[in-house]
Amino acid sequence: MTCGMMRRMGKHRKRRNKQNQNEKRHVHASPPQVVTPAPFNPSRSVLREAWFWSLVFFLISLGFPIVFPNADSAPQAYFGWTLWGLTLALFLLGFWLQIVGKRWAKSALAFLAVIVFLWAAHRNIGQRLRPSFVFVAPGAVLNGDSWDFVTNHRGPKSSSNVQILFIDEDRKNYLTRTKTSLTQADINSEQVLWALPEVNPMGRGNIFAQQLIWKPFNLSLSHFTAEITWRDGSVHEELQIARVQDKWQYAMRVNDRESGKRLIWCRDRDFPSNETLPPCFPDVVKESD
Repeated sequence: MTCGMMRRMGKHRKRRNKQNQNEKRHVHASPPQVVTPAPFNPSRSVLREAWFWSLVFFLISLGFPIVFPNADSAPQAYFGWTLWGLTLALFLLGFWLQIVGKRWAKSALAFLAVIVFLWAAHRNIGQRLRPSFVFVAPGAVLNGDSWDFVTNHRGPKSSSNVQILFIDEDRKNYLTRTKTSLTQADINSEQVLWALPEVNPMGRGNIFAQQLIWKPFNLSLSHFTAEITWRDGSVHEELQIARVQDKWQYAMRVNDRESGKRLIWCRDRDFPSNETLPPCFPDVVKESD
């Protein structure tokens, strides 16, 4: 090998070593950079739309009870709360986009708001859909031969323009068996029409309970019916009273006349019947809750 070739190889080796050193120096001098994503920054138009529509649905929700003041049916109650749900969803969207904070904190607040909303909706819908109705309850025996009947009420709403057709079924059956035609006096002895302007929950609006004094055809074992109507509904009531071991025992059935729904079905323990029902007394004589 000639001296010229050896010199060229030495120069080539030096250049390669120098290049390797520069590459190592460059690697140590420039560590890899971590690229962090830019925080999400919603545009002003998105925020404006979220707050605008939340305000629109808020005003619609406020106006719904004004347009439908008696919105106590199931579809109307659920629809009204759906409007409030949309209002809450849009409000939470605006809150999420507007407020700068940790994701877990905003998630916790949104979750709490949804839980409170669902609890309030469940409570309100259940209260609004509870049936409100009037029925006749036995009060006390007067003068040893007459019942003092009182009107009672269940449900959250007052019942206006109440009419009660109260019938003594025992006397009615007796007259039907023994007479071919009935006089007005016979009819008055078996039934009475009882009109009341209003029956209110908890007995408000009257100092004394609305009372009906009635002398039954058979005091020791009586059967009465009542057709009860008011402005918003009507019920059919069956009431039986028996004296068992010097105690009064009741059996009562109250059905909604339109839907047939059972509103009150009860029988005292010692009432002469084979039906298994919850006891009537003292719940049927308590004031409405």
